[in-house]
Amino acid sequence: MSGLSQSITEVIFRFGWQRSCTLLADLIPPREIPVSKLFFKSRWLFGLLTLILGFASFIHADDTGRKLKSKVSPQYPDLARKMNVSGSVRLELLVAANGQVKSVKPLGGHPLLIDAAENAVKQWKYEPGAEGTEVVEIRFNTGN
Repeated sequence: MSGLSQSITEVIFRFGWQRSCTLLADLIPPREIPVSKLFFKSRWLFGLLTLILGFASFIHADDTGRKLKSKVSPQYPDLARKMNVSGSVRLELLVAANGQVKSVKPLGGHPLLIDAAENAVKQWKYEPGAEGTEVVEIRFNTGN
């Protein structure tokens, strides 16, 4: 048995398993890492992080969507006004190549407000472009 393993064995038998864990850390010499390797690893990590963030911003750069040419504001429903209902409605729009809204799919919001929001966005006009989807949020406040 080498001197180090014999010392570890003695520590384990002498003090029991739980105390030996803290004493073992004192017996094992620390691993030395050259500064050049740390520098290389940090540069590699920084490069990878930059690449990931750059790719993420590239993907989300197209999220701005198409430009809206004309927008019709929704009419606040009388029943919702009487019940003092406010909030927002999220809608997914399918926009045709000519810029007209082809279909509307509600993603969330109060049921009393969804119809008014759908009726308004069906009248919106976008700039011409490739057919695609847009997600919009319409806010209804009692002041509308």
